Amino acid sequence: MSHLKFIVPGVIVLLSLVCYQVYQRGAFTFFSSSNVERVDAEEAFRMISTTDFTILDVRDESEYDVSHLEGAIRYEEGLLEGLNANEPVMVYCTVGLRSNQLAKILEEEGFNQVVELQDGLIGWSNAELPLVNSRDNLTDSVHVYAQYFSALLRGGTPVY
Repeated sequence: MSHLKFIVPGVIVLLSLVCYQVYQRGAFTFFSSSNVERVDAEEAFRMISTTDFTILDVRDESEYDVSHLEGAIRYEEGLLEGLNANEPVMVYCTVGLRSNQLAKILEEEGFNQVVELQDGLIGWSNAELPLVNSRDNLTDSVHVYAQYFSALLRGGTPVY
């Protein structure tokens, strides 16, 4: 029994490290040798300011209508066929799960530069960066997908 006092903390530390790596690399891109670049909101804002990205919002229409990044296109089936794989693409969703899945698909489809907003629109809002609604007016509202994600939102107004 005395050996358990070493094994249990070791397992907890190992699981914590794995969880952190999954968070850093993405749930869908974790096991691949992915070159998807996951960036925080401030870095994404800098990148958008200096590079002409196609910005894809991976959320559904009702989420997109509440708020999105200015210039973002809502992703729909078949949209990739009209995009140039040699031009940079940035993807995001609410917290970074749906966008990570699309980032992996984009990479598999041969897109050369895929950037993912790591903490999604919630991270963007928490960094106090601008959002627009479906009428292109500035807003602080964020559709948080599910009520429990509202706990992650430090700035802005959660919408369910």
